Amino acid sequence: MSAGKVALGLVAAAATGAVLGLLFAPSKGKVLRRKIRSVTAKEMEDLKDKYDEFAENVSKSYEKVKENINDFARKNMNHHDEKIKTAESN
Repeated sequence: MSAGKVALGLVAAAATGAVLGLLFAPSKGKVLRRKIRSVTAKEMEDLKDKYDEFAENVSKSYEKVKENINDFARKNMNHHDEKIKTAESN
């Protein structure tokens, strides 16, 4: 399981727990709804931040893999070109 999925699960679980805690706490309806909106907004912001961080890490990893593949292909092409030149000169 990836770290991003674990982080996303933890944030979702925290948000769910916070909302359930507010629902079971004795409060007036108006106050309770305000608290739920406040907690939900904060948790959504945290979730968005985690998603942005995860997306950035995936993007960086993709670029690094892409770069490594291009380097590998370039080195192998040069190696094969040298072998062809050597074979042609013999």
